[in-house]
Amino acid sequence: MLSILPPARLRAAPSDAASTAAPAPRRPAVILPGLGNNTGDYARLAAALRDDHGVPSVVARVSRPDWLRNAAGLADPSYWRGTLRPRPVLDWYLKRVEEAVSEAKELCPPDGKLSLIGHSAGGWLARVYMEEFGTSDINLLLTLGSPLLPPPKGVSGVIDQTRGLLDYVEKNCAPAVYTPELRYVCIAGRYIQGVPLTGNSTATTDEIVAVDAPSDVAEAVMISAEDKSAQSGPTLRARFVGQG
Repeated sequence: MLSILPPARLRAAPSDAASTAAPAPRRPAVILPGLGNNTGDYARLAAALRDDHGVPSVVARVSRPDWLRNAAGLADPSYWRGTLRPRPVLDWYLKRVEEAVSEAKELCPPDGKLSLIGHSAGGWLARVYMEEFGTSDINLLLTLGSPLLPPPKGVSGVIDQTRGLLDYVEKNCAPAVYTPELRYVCIAGRYIQGVPLTGNSTATTDEIVAVDAPSDVAEAVMISAEDKSAQSGPTLRARFVGQG
């Protein structure tokens, strides 16, 4: 009897090279420290990005004494008028970011781009950096608890601690609008909540709140932020924050 079934077709087994192909390299990240912080404060974040998510990162090299350079702004009359501009007062910081970006570019594949992660003041300083140095190498700006709008004017008890810097950023830097070419992600929360300067009030903590987190870098940062230990009482830092 003749078979009416078609002859079996042999499937080629996947080659070892295809089955063991290395995953595409992750986009490197540059971490911009916040006011008063130094490079070492972000060691855990950099380690989590690298070890848990395969994201190489470079932290801008900033020491705590470096922030004393900002005192040069006191000699500028615009400081007292509340119309201070980022340059030249913050040129030292922008140069550290430029150096970190150059270092991170060496970790990129050909024609690859970077992510910027700005903590606190590092978020709006990243916007200044992009305005002054361009965005051709940057694909994502992720801010962590950054004030991106100037404080309201004419409100009793409200003091612009940036002395006009945030007002300058709002008026002169590109708006933080999410686009496919340059994505903006803002993560905000109340991990440290201020308490009265005196008394036994306990600082409470809330979960980190993310507004749109489409990238692996944003997801990695949020996962890392959830790793926090409980505090038994109000810390000196919480009491200081409470006076802001």
